[in-house]
Amino acid sequence: MNSSDDVIEARAPGKLYVAGEYAVVEAGHAAVLISVDRFLTVRAKPAGDVGHITSTRFPDNPIVWRHRNGELDVLEGDRQSGSFMLSAIQWVEALVRESGRAPICFDLAVSSDLDDSSGRKFGLGSSAAVTVATVRALVGLYDLQLDDLELYKLAFLAAHAIQPSGSGGDIATATFAACIGYSSPDREWLIAAKRDAQQGGRTVHALLERPWPGLRIERLHVPDELSFLIGWTGAPASTPELVGKVQSSFKGGTRHDSPEYQEFLDRSDRCVNAMKKAMTHGDVAGVQHALNEARQTLAYLTSITGTVIETPILRRLVEIAQEHGAAAKSSGAGGGDCGIALCGAAADQEGIREAWAKEGIQALDLTLYSSPEHAVSEEHADAAGIASQRKDDHVRLADRQHADESTNAFDDIRFIHHAFPDIATKDVDLGVHVLGADWPMPFFINAMTGGSSKSGGINAALAKAAARTGLAIASGSQHAALREPSLRESFTAIRDNTPGFVFANVGPSVTPDQAVDAVAMLQADALQIHVNAAQEIVMPEGDRDFSSWRQSIADIIAAVKVPVVVKEVGFGLSSRSIGQILDLGADGVDVSGRGGTDFVDIENRRRKSSEYSYLRGFGQSTPLCLLDAVHRISLHDRDAVLLASGGVRNPLDVLKALALGAQAVGVSGHFLHTYLHSGDDALVAEIEAWKMQLRSLMTLLGARSVADLRHGDVLVTGESREEAELLGIDLGTLARRS
Repeated sequence: MNSSDDVIEARAPGKLYVAGEYAVVEAGHAAVLISVDRFLTVRAKPAGDVGHITSTRFPDNPIVWRHRNGELDVLEGDRQSGSFMLSAIQWVEALVRESGRAPICFDLAVSSDLDDSSGRKFGLGSSAAVTVATVRALVGLYDLQLDDLELYKLAFLAAHAIQPSGSGGDIATATFAACIGYSSPDREWLIAAKRDAQQGGRTVHALLERPWPGLRIERLHVPDELSFLIGWTGAPASTPELVGKVQSSFKGGTRHDSPEYQEFLDRSDRCVNAMKKAMTHGDVAGVQHALNEARQTLAYLTSITGTVIETPILRRLVEIAQEHGAAAKSSGAGGGDCGIALCGAAADQEGIREAWAKEGIQALDLTLYSSPEHAVSEEHADAAGIASQRKDDHVRLADRQHADESTNAFDDIRFIHHAFPDIATKDVDLGVHVLGADWPMPFFINAMTGGSSKSGGINAALAKAAARTGLAIASGSQHAALREPSLRESFTAIRDNTPGFVFANVGPSVTPDQAVDAVAMLQADALQIHVNAAQEIVMPEGDRDFSSWRQSIADIIAAVKVPVVVKEVGFGLSSRSIGQILDLGADGVDVSGRGGTDFVDIENRRRKSSEYSYLRGFGQSTPLCLLDAVHRISLHDRDAVLLASGGVRNPLDVLKALALGAQAVGVSGHFLHTYLHSGDDALVAEIEAWKMQLRSLMTLLGARSVADLRHGDVLVTGESREEAELLGIDLGTLARRS
């Protein structure tokens, strides 16, 4: 955005859909889009009592407008031709009024190179671009302090008022100017939220501040070897008309009642997820394969709806691209407009252009555009909800779960009391040896968060607490920083604030090089690889392909130069899983069982219908995982580290986990809750109290060391006993170990 002499200039790029264009109209379903290097520009300048809107789209019929009784009043011109701009003005000025300021009149001048010289549309999203550029220009004119996520939301609201069926993917691409993965917000929720906000008197502010269910925007890295060719058929298509045709084609019921339509949505999501994953790994062939699958998915949609998406000329466009070594499909709603070809190094791009020209297809002079000024930032994404709002949603919902820490399986574990401990508190040594390092305490601050300004602050505070108390600490998943380098500070805040033992954290979807980068980012002493299939399944935008996870873990272990621990995220590791992990070469596991933060419940709450509520409490408890692991796996012979986390509420739970075989215990949700509600000093005070209580409790149990706890007498009762006995575990020996 530029400004000079009271003139504010803003521009927005055109867009093209790569995959997922029909599925994305349904809340939470995904698409991939690119921004291209053609732009629409809006110039805003304060005016007198009336304002003028001029555009290259209607050069001979400017719109003249004014404010009248607090409303926008069009005096001259065609209101319909400027409907998106007028809606943008109304929404921005509603925000201005809510801020206690009076709107002014201004002139808007619009110029665009998104269409051809005759005014015919290329299908590059001119309505979205003019909405975004108008909002951005007026935000500058009124000096409103909005980040790009809030600007996207404001532009979406303006466009939604004119075209309620739109997914907003074009708005997101015009706002963030990048190749993006996008999932649309729940529009039914949005309508209800607008109604609720109106009753509260702060409509626009409230809508911008709230997280939008279903929304996900993430920047994707296009492999350097991949290039795009765009072919225009010369036949403009109406996206609302074609989308409406698909949605109205299910006679005798809604599309949501149709198993065929649900199959289409599932297939489309698989294609989009495969494409995003291939882009992450720089896999050009994988991106092209996903594009071909996306084309077949649209063909399936045609077969169940009768809507012609790939016209004969678009089919010919695709065939030519394929004949010359590229992958291709229609882009957007189809029925005309553009097709897109993805070309690797071996593709004959000049041959494609020449063959297209012979068929009357114009190869547009377009390239991928990515603006560093408006690049998608996971800081925006996580702090305010952009890239799915997941990080801060997770913190908020996890904190809520730990507000009332109810009973869990640790309550099934009891120590047999012996009246004569035969030791003094001064005799107790709390130290443990873990992954080649000596820890002064047998518990640590486990993986939590990162990737936003808010979570970066949490990481810094937790790391300071770790430094003050001598605890080890683990980072949350570093995927956000690996995708977007500007987010690294929200993770490096950990190492910046503690000289102690630090775990880096990635999942099996990253490349070995990215895992090495994650370790280097934190100067980490060890690496956690989290596995979270249950969470991914329930997550609206989660992964659905786990076929390569074990191989990926093995590749990461071979690449990094620090010890590796594979951990669950609250669903538990069975003995079979632990054996498989150790066979891959891992140095240890963190069983991370059921009982603490429930990510199935969290992700389910982010879904429109909470349809996975029956999975709440899925998985094995932490005590059961420990019993299973120690009974079935010869951890000592493998020289493997056994860590435990999940449901740890107090020092007694720590001792129970240690007595069942854990070498150290991770605590996350409980410490997070303490910090969020009571602050840094309260967290440090609680950790110090835990250390003192652990020493006292070990004295009570007659345990001079953590290793001694594994020789104490333990009773397993309740549901844990029933489950353990079904697994063939001899609980009687635990009760008679001393």
